[in-house]
Amino acid sequence: MTDRVLALFLIIFGLASLVLTATATVHVALISFFSYSFLLSFLTQRASSFGPLSWFPIFFFAYSSFYTLNSIFFLGLDEGFSLSVYLGHLALFAFSLPLLIFFFLKGMRLGFENKISSVPSYFFYFVWGVCIFVMFWVFLSGFKSKREVIDSFSGSATSYLMIFFVVLGVLSILRNVQLFSERKFFFDKISIISVLILFLGYGFTGERDFVFRYIFMFVMILFAYKWRFSVFYPVAIILLLGTLLPVTQAMKGAFIADQIDLSIVSQRSIFENEFSSAGRNLKYVLDSGLDKMNGLTYIWDIKRATPFIGETQSTGRWFNEVLRSRYGDSGSSGWGFSLVAEGYMNFGPLGVFVQYLFIGFVSVLVFLLSRKGGLFLVFYLFYMASLIYVQRGDMANYIGFCFKLNLAVVIFICVGVKLGKIFWERKDERNYGRPGT
Repeated sequence: MTDRVLALFLIIFGLASLVLTATATVHVALISFFSYSFLLSFLTQRASSFGPLSWFPIFFFAYSSFYTLNSIFFLGLDEGFSLSVYLGHLALFAFSLPLLIFFFLKGMRLGFENKISSVPSYFFYFVWGVCIFVMFWVFLSGFKSKREVIDSFSGSATSYLMIFFVVLGVLSILRNVQLFSERKFFFDKISIISVLILFLGYGFTGERDFVFRYIFMFVMILFAYKWRFSVFYPVAIILLLGTLLPVTQAMKGAFIADQIDLSIVSQRSIFENEFSSAGRNLKYVLDSGLDKMNGLTYIWDIKRATPFIGETQSTGRWFNEVLRSRYGDSGSSGWGFSLVAEGYMNFGPLGVFVQYLFIGFVSVLVFLLSRKGGLFLVFYLFYMASLIYVQRGDMANYIGFCFKLNLAVVIFICVGVKLGKIFWERKDERNYGRPGT
C-alpha cells in the first residue's frame, strides 16, 4: 500500500467511523473511536516513531473516553454519553486531517537530523543548585501539601524558580539525545542525577508534571533511536498510567506530607484519574445547557496568553468558579477544564472541528521543524508532551505550555550555554594566556 493510498484510506476510514460514532449506541461509538485511534497510530508509524499521529491518538482517546468508561463499567450509566464520544472522535479526525493531507502530498517516510550540540556540565550544576534550593525552601517553610505550596508560591519570585525543574527535564533530554546520537548508553552520571532531582522535586512540591513530561519525551526518543515502534506500546503505557496515576496522586508531596493516603487507589481509580477529568468537564458543559459563547473564551485566552496585558478572565477559572457554582459545586482542585469543551461551548461541533484542525496544522509545522534536529527536535518533544497534557486545559494553556514556556526554556538554555562558554573561555585565557602568546 503506497503512502498516498494509505493516507487516503485513513481519511475515508476516519469519515466512515465518525458517521458510525454519531449514529450508534455509546458502546459501539467507543469501539469505533478506539478503532480509528488505533489505526492512526498503527498505520502512520512509518512516518516517524515519534510523529504526532504515532502517540497522540491513543493518549487523546484516553482523555476523551476514560470518564465515559468509568461511568459505564462502575456506575452503570450509559445514557447521555454519545455526544461526548462523538465530539472526541470529531476532534481527533480534525487534528489528524492536516498531517494525513501532508502524507498524501509528500509521502510518509520522513527522516530527521540526529546530531545535537552538547550541553556543558557546569550548566547542569547551576540548574541542580536552583532546584535543590527550591526543595530546601519548601521543606523549611513547613508546607504539608501541594496546594499549600501553590498558594504560597503564587505570584512570588520563588514560583518562577519552579520553572528550573522544567529546564532540568529539557536539559536531561538533550543529554539523552546526545548520548543516543553517539551510540552510547542513554544514561551517564549527569543524566542520572538530573532524573533523581526531578523525582525529588515531585516528592517535595507535588508536581508530577516534572517527571511525567520528562518520561514521555524520553520514551519518544527511545523509540526514535533504539526500539522499533509498535502501537501496542502506547496502549500499554496508557494502561500502566491508569494504574500509576492514582498512586502518584496519593504520593504528591510525599516528603512534606504528614501521611500518605493510599485508600484512593482501587480498580475504579484506573479510569477515575487525570485522564477522566477532560471527559468529565465536557459532560458537565453538555449537561448544563449553556448558551453558545460565540468566541468569548478565545478572546479571554488571547488576552491571558499576551504578556503585560494585566489580569483577565481565565476560561478554566470561569468554568470552575462560575458555571459549576450555578449548580451547587465548589472548589477547583483537580478539575482543570477541556479543550474539546471550549470548542463546543463557543461554536458547537463546528467549533471543536475548527479548533482541532488549527492545532493539527500547527503540530504539522512543529513536527517538520523537528527534522532539523538539535533544539528543534527538543522543542517538538516538549510540544507533544505539553499538547497531551493541555487536553484538560483551555487554549490559553495550549499557547502558554506548548509555546511560551517551551520557547522560554529553549531560549534560556541557548543563552545560558552561550554565556557560559564565553565565561569559561575568558577564564581559560586569564589562567593560561591567549594562544600563541
